[in-house]
Amino acid sequence: MRHSICIVAVLVLTAGLSRVLAAPASVPEQRFWVPDNGVNAIVARTDVVYLGGAFTHVGPFTGGFTSLDAAGGAADYGMPKFHGIVKAILSDGAGGWFVGGLFRKVGDHSLTNLAHIRSDRTVEVNWSPNADGEVDSLCISGNTIYVGGSFDRIGDQARTNIAALDLATGLPTPWVSNANLPVKALGVLGDVVYAGGTFNQIGGQMRNGLAALDARSGQATDWNPNLLGTFRTDVLALVIDAGVLYAGGTFTSVSGQPRTNLAAFDLTTGLVTDWNPSAIGWRVSALVVANRTAYVGGVFERIGGLARTNLAALDLASGSVTAWNPSPAGGEVGEVFGLAVAGDRVFVGGEFYTIGGKECRRLAAISAATGQATSWNTYVDGFGVFALGFDGTQLAAGGDFSMVGGVERNGLAALDILSGEATSWNPNVNGFVYTLALTGNTLYAGGRFDSAGGLPRTNLVATDLMTGQVLPWSPNPSGGGFSIIYTLAASSDAIYAGGIFDRIGGRSVENIASLDPITGAARTWFVGGFTSQFGSVVQAIAASGTTVYLGGIFTGVGGMPRESLAAIDAATGTVTDWNPNASFAPSVTAISSLALDTDRLYFSGDFRTVGGLSRTNLAAVDLVQGAATAWNPGADTAVETLVLAAGTVYAGGAFSSIGGATRRGLVELDATSGTVSGWNPNPDSTVEALTISGNLLFVGGGFRSISGEARPRLAAFASSEPALPRIESSSVRRMPDGRIAFQIDAQPGLSVIVQGSSNLVNWLDLQTTNATGASFDFVDSTATNLVRRFYRLQAR
Repeated sequence: MRHSICIVAVLVLTAGLSRVLAAPASVPEQRFWVPDNGVNAIVARTDVVYLGGAFTHVGPFTGGFTSLDAAGGAADYGMPKFHGIVKAILSDGAGGWFVGGLFRKVGDHSLTNLAHIRSDRTVEVNWSPNADGEVDSLCISGNTIYVGGSFDRIGDQARTNIAALDLATGLPTPWVSNANLPVKALGVLGDVVYAGGTFNQIGGQMRNGLAALDARSGQATDWNPNLLGTFRTDVLALVIDAGVLYAGGTFTSVSGQPRTNLAAFDLTTGLVTDWNPSAIGWRVSALVVANRTAYVGGVFERIGGLARTNLAALDLASGSVTAWNPSPAGGEVGEVFGLAVAGDRVFVGGEFYTIGGKECRRLAAISAATGQATSWNTYVDGFGVFALGFDGTQLAAGGDFSMVGGVERNGLAALDILSGEATSWNPNVNGFVYTLALTGNTLYAGGRFDSAGGLPRTNLVATDLMTGQVLPWSPNPSGGGFSIIYTLAASSDAIYAGGIFDRIGGRSVENIASLDPITGAARTWFVGGFTSQFGSVVQAIAASGTTVYLGGIFTGVGGMPRESLAAIDAATGTVTDWNPNASFAPSVTAISSLALDTDRLYFSGDFRTVGGLSRTNLAAVDLVQGAATAWNPGADTAVETLVLAAGTVYAGGAFSSIGGATRRGLVELDATSGTVSGWNPNPDSTVEALTISGNLLFVGGGFRSISGEARPRLAAFASSEPALPRIESSSVRRMPDGRIAFQIDAQPGLSVIVQGSSNLVNWLDLQTTNATGASFDFVDSTATNLVRRFYRLQAR
C-alpha cells in the first residue's frame, strides 16, 4: 500500500498577515556581507542563507575606500561607504581624509567625486564641491586644497581639470588655471603649484604634460620642461623632496634630453638633473620618497639597467637600483598604483595577486629592508587599489573595490541572516558552483569543480549543514572529457541532477539523473537520452510529488519530440504526454529556470512562442495539459531566474524591458495578471539567482549596484510585513513506525498551529507551538495508520 503525504494551504492567515513576502523595500539591507565574485545560486532557511558561485572570499562591504590599522591590518568597517571608485586620498592632518575619485554617494549623503571624512568617521556634509567629473589628484598648501582631474565644474564654478578650493568650506577660490586635458598629479612648493597630466595647455600657456603654476594668479610660469612621448605624454606621479621634483608617467624625453618614464628637476634652476633611472615599460604610476630612497611603481620590466617588475627602489642621489625587489605579479599586468612608507615598511597598492614572495591581493606591506612581504596581509577584491594615504597611524586605501578583509570562502558560503556575517561553515570547493539544493541537514551543490573540503569531488558534493563537512556522497558525473552540473532539485527520496554528462552515480545516464540522497547511486530511471542539433543540456529542474519537470536546450527527450521543456514520471522515468512546446525557431530555444505553483509551472529563458502562442522569454503553463495560460509579461531579452511568493513572481536576468515597463534585470510581477509592480531596484548587471527566506528576498548575480546603492553581487530586500511560517518540504518523511515528521520554519514569537486532514474538508488541530527559534520539528503521532495525510498551518 502506497502512503501519500500532501502539504496544502501551507499558509492560512488568522492574524491579518496577507502574503508570504510583502512588497520589498526600495533599498537593500546593509548588514549582509558580500562576495568578491559572482553569485550563481542561493538557497536559504530562516536563519542562514547559502551562496554558490565563482567567489573566493566574502566580507563586509566597504565601498571603494577604507582605513586600516597600519600595525595589524584590520579594516575600519565604521568608515562611511563610498559608492564608486576612489582615485586620490590625502590626510587632512587632523585624523581625517580628503577623498577624490568617481563616486556619487558617501554613506547616506549625495556627494559627487570629492568628499571630506572627519576624524570621527563622519562625513562633512556641507563640504561638497561636487566636481562634475573624476578627481585624480589632491594637494594641500596652507588653507587651500588643489584638485586635479577630468571635470568642467566644481563648487558650481567653471573650472577645467584643475581648481583651488578653500580648505575649510570646499568653495572654489578665485584661482583659475584651466587645463585642456586631465590633470593627474599635483605638488606644491612655496608659491608654485606643479601639475602633471595629459594636457598640452594649462595656465594660459602651451605645456606638455608638466607645468609650474603661480599659486596667486594661476598662470603658468616660464618653466617649460616640455615632456614628449612616442605615442602619448602623461605625468601620473609627482613628489617634491629637498628642492627636487621627481616625475613619473609615460614619456621619452624631457627638455630635449632622453628620459624614459622617470625624471628629476632641480627646482632652483628648473633644469632636469642627471638622475636618469630609465624605467623601460609602459609607465610609472606611483612615486614616494623616504630615507633617501625613491620607491617607484607602475608597469615596467627594467629600471636603472636591471630587471625589476613593476616596483623598484632607487638611490635618491645616484638613481641606481637597490637590491630591493618585491616583484608584484598577477592580475591584468600586476600594476602598482599607490605607495606609502611607514617606518620600516612600504605599503603597496595595485592590481597584483602576488608580491614579495607571498599571495597578497591588491594590497601589501613590504619590508623596506628585504623586499619580502610582511605578515601584515589583508585581502582586497575588485579591480585594484588606486590610492594610498598614511597619517602616521592609519593607512587609508582607495580604489575600485567593494570588500577589504573578510574570510576565504571558495565557491560556497553561508551567511547568518540575523547578523549578515559569514558563519564558520566552509566546504571549500575549488571551482564554480552553479546550483544548490537543501534537504534535511544536507546541502547539495553542483557546478564545475574537482574537489571539496580537500576531498576529490567532481562537479557534485553533499555537505553537512551544521559542520560544513563533506559527506561520502559522490556521484562523480563525467562526460567524455567534459561534464557540468547546472541544476539540482530535492524530493523526499531523490536528488535530481541536470547538466551535461553521460555517466553519473555508477550508471550511463545522459544529462538528467535521479540520485539516492544517501549513497549517490543513480536509480534505474530515465534512460531515453536527448536529441539536439546544437548539443543538449539540462539547465533547470522542478520536482513535484509525481512529476519531474526539466528545461534546457534539447529538441527530443526519451525518443519523444520535446522543445526544451519536458515532464518525466517521477516513479518510472518515462516521458509524459505533457508538452508545452516552447520555441525560438529557427534559433536555439533555451529554458533556464522553472518555478512550480499549485496548478501551473512558470518558466523563463530564451524563446518566442509556447504552444504556438506568442510568449517572449517568460511564460506559465498548466500542469495537466501544458497549455499556455493567459499570463504573458514578455521580456526583451533572456530571463535567467524565477522565484514565487504568494501571488507574486520575481524574475531576474539581463533584460531591460518587461511587461511593457522599463525594468532592468529584476522585476516583481503579479502571478495572475503579469502586471509589473512599482518596485524598481534596477541592478546594473545580470541577476542570476533569487530566493526568499521569511520576509527577505535575496538577489544574487554579477551586478555591482542595485537600487542606486553600491551593493555588489548580493542584496537582500526586506518586506514590511512579518514572515509567515512554512513547512520545509524537503524535510518531510515517514518514520519507521509510521509517524510523519517534518520541520517548520517560523519567525520567533509567532504562534503556529499545525492542522491535519484526510479529506481536505475536516481539519484537526494537531499541535500549537510558540516559535522561539528559526525552526522547530513536528511529529504527527496520529498518522501511523493513515494512507493519505494533508497538512496546513495557521499563524497568529
